[in-house]
Amino acid sequence: TSEAPSMIVAGCAAADILANNVSDNNLYSVYSSGLVRLVQPADVLAKKGSRFLWMMQDPVLKENLPAQLIGIDNRQINMCNKAAYEILLHSGAHLWESSRLIGQGVLEQSPDGYLSSPLALRHKIQTLLNTHCNDHMNFGDGTCCSSPEPATTLQLVTLTAATI
Repeated sequence: TSEAPSMIVAGCAAADILANNVSDNNLYSVYSSGLVRLVQPADVLAKKGSRFLWMMQDPVLKENLPAQLIGIDNRQINMCNKAAYEILLHSGAHLWESSRLIGQGVLEQSPDGYLSSPLALRHKIQTLLNTHCNDHMNFGDGTCCSSPEPATTLQLVTLTAATI
C-alpha cells in the first residue's frame, strides 16, 4: 500500500565502524555522508505521519567482545553518535538517545560486550511501546491501540443495581 508505517527504528554505527576500518576522520566523513542521505527520506516520512527513530549506538564492553567485533571501540561509537546528533537533529528523524543510556546502565550484563542484555531489551521495548501507545492512548479508560474489553455480566448487574 502507499500508506507509510507508523514507526521506523534504525541505527547502524557498529556496522559502519566494522565495515570502514579507517581513520577517525574518514569514519566520521563516511558515516556522516550516509546520514545526510537519510535526512530527506526522514522528512518525507514525518510529513506522512510516520515516526522515524534513530537509535543511538550503545557503548561496548571492550574486554568481553568476541574476536569478530574487537574492532569496535567506544571512542568511535561516540563519534558516530555525535555525527547522528549533529546531522539528524533538525530533520524529521527523532533521536532515540535514551536507548543508549539504557544499554550503558546495564552494560556489564551484556552477554558478549556488544549485544544488549535481556534487562536492557525489556526496557527498550517498553520505551518503544510507550512511544507508540502514548500517541494512540484512550485516556478515558487507559487502553492503547485496541477497543476496551466488554463489560462483564457482574459489572452490568452492579451498574444496574447502583442506578436503581
